Amino acid sequence: MKFQLMLAPMEGIADNLFRMLCHKYGADLTFTGIARVSNLARQKQGELEKILILNTTPTQIQLAGAKISEYEKFLAGFKPTKGFRGFNLNIRFSEEPLSLMRETLHNVQGMKAHSEIQFSLDSENLKDCCP
Repeated sequence: MKFQLMLAPMEGIADNLFRMLCHKYGADLTFTGIARVSNLARQKQGELEKILILNTTPTQIQLAGAKISEYEKFLAGFKPTKGFRGFNLNIRFSEEPLSLMRETLHNVQGMKAHSEIQFSLDSENLKDCCP
């Protein structure tokens, strides 16, 4: 298997120009900073700017959120650009099944996007799931 060089997401640093330069000098895949799906669903300008992909640099959009309804609302208006290579999800455990979350990403408007799911547990969720 050929090793892929990926640019780690860096909040406030990994803008379009930075990602483009990293790709030019060897990064096979880059990432946006983390965007909150709840803010994207409400069309908050600052959050929308975090996920802009203005060129063909291979980029995954990092999303954080736990409510399927917010993903559906955001994805209903999402239009992938040429550099878009999928979503990287940071999902808190919630009452909604993760399989349903993944299915939502793949099925809204027929979008076929690769997604990686990263789990995070805070002390509140840990207490609930592992007494």
